[in-house]
Amino acid sequence: MVTYYPDRLALALVINTPGWFAYVWKLLSSFLDTNTRARVVVVGTPSTALATIAHHMGGLDKVPVAWGGSCTTPLAEYPSHKRMMSFAARMNQQQPPDDQQKQC
Repeated sequence: MVTYYPDRLALALVINTPGWFAYVWKLLSSFLDTNTRARVVVVGTPSTALATIAHHMGGLDKVPVAWGGSCTTPLAEYPSHKRMMSFAARMNQQQPPDDQQKQC
């Protein structure tokens, strides 16, 4: 399966989930590869999980104010957001291989 679906996830923080999500996650995570499962961190509400979020985001100063941190930078100006948008733009500019291009 890794051949068709390469593992590109660095970290996924799942925040503010409803109470029933723990049961669904327990079921779904059993189908995931161990390495992928380790990169998914499920935390409660931002206010109760601030320490976990700050740890994974690189410090309280990088956590948005809305989540209880001290970073007031707008999302569009976050360095990681800019990198992600730049990466998406580069990927959108790439052409598919010749054998996958539509022929008229």
